[in-house]
Amino acid sequence: MQKKTIDNEFFIISKDKVINNTRFQEYYRTLCKNRIKSAVMSAKEVEMGYDHFVSFHILDALCALHAVNTWQGKRIIDIGSGAGIPGVPIYILKEKEIEEAVLLETTSKKAEFLTTVKESLDFKKLKIVNMRAEEAAKTTPYREGFDVSLIR
Repeated sequence: MQKKTIDNEFFIISKDKVINNTRFQEYYRTLCKNRIKSAVMSAKEVEMGYDHFVSFHILDALCALHAVNTWQGKRIIDIGSGAGIPGVPIYILKEKEIEEAVLLETTSKKAEFLTTVKESLDFKKLKIVNMRAEEAAKTTPYREGFDVSLIR
């Protein structure tokens, strides 16, 4: 069963609104273009198409907006970001409110992919950090420095 909307007391977002958002479309194109080099998406996922991607990845990731809205998240971190989910979808919808978003990723090729996403979508307040979470937790700017921590 595919999700059609996310609806709770904090926000309502329809699948159509996401599908028609040019930034989500560009994110998906970037994923498809770089999927082999960065190992962020399988061939089967590409075959299933954009509609599937939105239904099963983006709308799922946007459920975390509840936490961002509840804690009035101005600084967020996505730990083990991989392909950028949930961090990138949340950034796309909350870019104006966010002061800083960090995508923390251990694997170099995935961190490089996230840098490509940042550059292709011109995300000004998004920072890509190629570091293990255990090491980041010991580092001053990352230890207890965020309003909301995300992990998928």
